[in-house]
Amino acid sequence: MAVSLLTPQRQSRQIKRPLVQLHQRPPDWEAQFPDGSKYVSGIGFVPAPGTIQPRLLTPFDWLSCNNPNDPFHVIANWPALYQGNITLQCGKSTSFGYNHISAQHKKNWQDLINRFGGGSSWDDFMAYVSKAALNSPSAIYGAGFEKICYTTPINMINHNNGDKATLAPSVIISSNNKTVVTSYPGGNCRV
Repeated sequence: MAVSLLTPQRQSRQIKRPLVQLHQRPPDWEAQFPDGSKYVSGIGFVPAPGTIQPRLLTPFDWLSCNNPNDPFHVIANWPALYQGNITLQCGKSTSFGYNHISAQHKKNWQDLINRFGGGSSWDDFMAYVSKAALNSPSAIYGAGFEKICYTTPINMINHNNGDKATLAPSVIISSNNKTVVTSYPGGNCRV
């Protein structure tokens, strides 16, 4: 049994003093989703209370998508209104999935994040925006060849300079394969 060398009076004084004082800096920017959740720079997705949201790519996912590429490896499953569960697969850079989004739209996502102060991973932000559009769409459009486009307003706020914008992402899925074809931060499903 451990014995304290401090008197009870000294113990209580030590408990009241903080060991380290943290100066919390407010986030540079945030994106507000229709369901009330947020994506906060430097933190990531802030889901509903009591839930935990991991980052998009685990090391296994990254390896599966890059070395060698397994196009059908499932990275995420998201419910989509009227379509059931939709998967984000590794895909191919020329046609669908994560590798296509990375090859064709990574710069669009990163430019948007940089406009609002940086501090976040483009693919995590893309995933949360895509999931929000599929879960709570403001509009759903046919995109031709058994494809459907989902969009929803995402309010972006830069807390440093007051810059505000409403993002209207385009998340295109294959209705017959139940997979994400592509996702980009603008367009409002004008395909």
